[in-house]
Amino acid sequence: MCGRYAFFSDEENIEIRRIAEMVGKKYGEGSMPDGEIFPSDKAVVLLSDDNKKIIDAEIMNWGYASIKQNTLVINARAETADSINMFAKSMELYRCIVPSTGFYEWAKEEKDGESVKSKYLFNLEGQGMVYMAGLYNKDKKFAIITTKANDSMEKIHNRMPLIIQKKYLRDWIFDNEFAYRYLKETPPGIIYRAV
Repeated sequence: MCGRYAFFSDEENIEIRRIAEMVGKKYGEGSMPDGEIFPSDKAVVLLSDDNKKIIDAEIMNWGYASIKQNTLVINARAETADSINMFAKSMELYRCIVPSTGFYEWAKEEKDGESVKSKYLFNLEGQGMVYMAGLYNKDKKFAIITTKANDSMEKIHNRMPLIIQKKYLRDWIFDNEFAYRYLKETPPGIIYRAV
């Protein structure tokens, strides 16, 4: 599961600067949402431009509207994203990348004889960005695809975002065959620290 993530603007991060430039051209300077991103928040996603040739940035709300009143579906399971009604069309036509500077997860731990929840921030070692596979719909709502946790994550949680390595960003957005195959991939190893 991915229920919260970080997208902090950092002038030293070239990738974030590029994203900020794309957002600024479209929405105006200073319009890029950043900080800790919660379900229903506005956030930046990367997707195909209208001509289906280059990667563009959009601001969308995190979470598909559920048929259950007042609930959001913020994650799509990799195992069913291509078959479940809510996501199948998005998987075929509306794939996106959710850029982040890390994602959060909580774990129950014993401290001084009491069970407490600790918050952790997950990143890719040596990289300033974590790109998560996503889907969006015509209502400009997006969901993050999650998959079974890899070895580096499973101590904390049994699910994790489907991480797209930077070299595969275009393939995820533009190549259907690659995208359907990638749903079955094990994400790369990650590092984490308590926050």
